[in-house]
Amino acid sequence: MRVSLVVPVLYREPQLRDTLAGLAAIRVVRLVHASREGWDVVAGSRYMRGGRIVGQTLKQRISHLYSILCRAAGGPRIHDVSNAFKSYRRSVVESVSTVAESFDVSVELTLKAHLAGFSVGEVPTVWINRREGTSNFSMPTELRNYGRWLLLALRGSRSGVAARLPAGTATPEQP
Repeated sequence: MRVSLVVPVLYREPQLRDTLAGLAAIRVVRLVHASREGWDVVAGSRYMRGGRIVGQTLKQRISHLYSILCRAAGGPRIHDVSNAFKSYRRSVVESVSTVAESFDVSVELTLKAHLAGFSVGEVPTVWINRREGTSNFSMPTELRNYGRWLLLALRGSRSGVAARLPAGTATPEQP
């Protein structure tokens, strides 16, 4: 399996940039190993044992709460559904349709894969908040976007969607 690694150069200090590149490589290797163990989707988790956040903000606290709610509503049994640092098997990407056009596409694909019967696992990861630049993440917009996937988790668990669909079958369109 060939993996390409791209590390954005957001830090001007060479030692910190090199450290981040090393951490990124370790995180990618963990995802690859978990995929080889059989998981269809592997999420990097900031909130499980061994994971952490450097420079935690209100956005990460909300993300953690969202992951807890999503798991309780019938979403995948992972600690960090909203982290976009994930690997997906080709079969997942090819069979699960998505409609999201923003940051929430990672949640949508992971949740729909779970409801379709694909296996979803996680590995610990470290998230380091940016020190320069600004994010395009808009809290009011993204709360609405992420909310629809929480509703889908509730609907899917109540209707037994995951129990009825064979692995690899796409779930119904968005709520």
